[in-house]
Amino acid sequence: YYKKLFSRIRGKDMFKLFNQPALDDAVNAGKTIRFFHDLTAYGDCALKWEWDYLVNKHDFNDLLQIGDFWYGIK
Repeated sequence: YYKKLFSRIRGKDMFKLFNQPALDDAVNAGKTIRFFHDLTAYGDCALKWEWDYLVNKHDFNDLLQIGDFWYGIK
């Protein structure tokens, strides 16, 4: 059943199902939003979708690079 179900979930549907709730939980818990990559440097992919979601849903407005990490800034 699960193999059949998840074989139909792809791309943005997968992002909405898994990534969005994880991002919401992290932001609502006051956690630091930190990435290993500059999310603005990517085209249409899950990395870019994460940044767009944080900007549009949680009012983030910048990524600040400190060392090897990029931090989401409100």
